[in-house]
Amino acid sequence: MKIGDALQERAAAQRKIADLRGRIAATVTTNEDEAPIEDPTALLAESDAVADRLGDLIRRINASNSATSLPSGGTVTEALARRDVLSTKLATLDHVAKAVGGERRILRYGRTELRTTVQIDVPQLRARVDSLAAERRELDAALQRISWDVDLVD
Repeated sequence: MKIGDALQERAAAQRKIADLRGRIAATVTTNEDEAPIEDPTALLAESDAVADRLGDLIRRINASNSATSLPSGGTVTEALARRDVLSTKLATLDHVAKAVGGERRILRYGRTELRTTVQIDVPQLRARVDSLAAERRELDAALQRISWDVDLVD
């Protein structure tokens, strides 16, 4: 099994657990003289089995990521950490860019006007966003290639 296959199975298991959680919640109580549509005990057992499989997949994916190096250097685990950092930085810069709005604003309070000014270099901010986004896309592409080329560790 390739890492990519395991990642897809992990996502499916996570969706299945979420689905089972909802089904269990819907069946644990019923009206007095009604039987539940599904057996909550059986659903709990199924959820446990899926969770156990999920745990095994996570362990094997993590071991594979730690043991696999990217052609550019570093392990997949390190690349995933870098991607998370890039995502965090991009989210912050995006928040700042939205706050700036790129315009001066005039706020009126009664008879007075308050002029606001932008306190950051917007073109430089956008250039940094573009640079970080490009780095993240390249990293994502490298991680995608690796996930379909490398076998999952047992």
